[in-house]
Amino acid sequence: MSLLVLTDSGLKLSWSRRRSRITRTARKQPMSGGHDPLYLTAAGYAPCMLLLLSGTLAAHALTDGQLTETLVAFNAGAHFPLPELDTAARERLRSGEVVKLINPRSDGTIQVAGVLIIQEPHHAVWLASQDPHFASPGQATELRLEMTGDRASWYGYLDLPRPFTDRHWVVDVWNNHGLAARSDNTLWEHPWTLDEAGADTVMPYLASGQVDGITQEMAQEALYTPVNRGGWVFLALPDGSTLLSYHATSVVGGNIPDRMVAEFIRMGLEDLLRRAERIAAEVVPGHYTAGHPAILGGDGQPVPLY
Repeated sequence: MSLLVLTDSGLKLSWSRRRSRITRTARKQPMSGGHDPLYLTAAGYAPCMLLLLSGTLAAHALTDGQLTETLVAFNAGAHFPLPELDTAARERLRSGEVVKLINPRSDGTIQVAGVLIIQEPHHAVWLASQDPHFASPGQATELRLEMTGDRASWYGYLDLPRPFTDRHWVVDVWNNHGLAARSDNTLWEHPWTLDEAGADTVMPYLASGQVDGITQEMAQEALYTPVNRGGWVFLALPDGSTLLSYHATSVVGGNIPDRMVAEFIRMGLEDLLRRAERIAAEVVPGHYTAGHPAILGGDGQPVPLY
């Protein structure tokens, strides 16, 4: 069975595993700021009818001008701007739909983005997407290599079935503090990008056995992904709702076409964003309370408890 894995380190394609050695180790220590992959299958999560109805009705209080102004402000200060949304796409957003975009870039890569307006404050939506307690099981082995504040580097290894070569990567993940400050904490961005020297950086960790089940020899035989960048976007809108976006640009190399990778990402976006919508509305207010470890927001400061 083929599976789709969307994570903060980009796209991962996985099939039924051919070796039992692959285990998931990344979640033993949650990252400040909530860097955490979300594992999706075709079943996904469906929001309740009441949530869909309330979101559809409330979203119309937001004008097209307000939405456009917010998107322009974000793109002006973002590390990775979102694709431009035309009038029809913005209307679909304001009607409560998930808008999915495939955006060919001038460098030959393909950016894939999903966007949804959620009728919850942006702190709640941030927590729904970044709190490690809400992570779903994944198929790749990951290890956090380093962390300073809310900036971290992560190693990932994906076991693929023959005849495909296994893939691995190291990504740098951070929060865009400058954008948060310039926007009075209304625009938050959580981007990541590939560490081009990561294949060498990870070798001492593999030599000391810190990545469960992955050896130096396996990493040397695996293909280091040539492109892996993207981000989570959280925009507080004037009507009190939040624009949530997940976007990724992934080139896994080898014999897997970039267009197929883009289509796999696009297929999982609805479930990914609707899951965050459901958690923000139904789970976060009763979960992120006294006794919960602090989660750093997009400004690098702890998100206040409920």
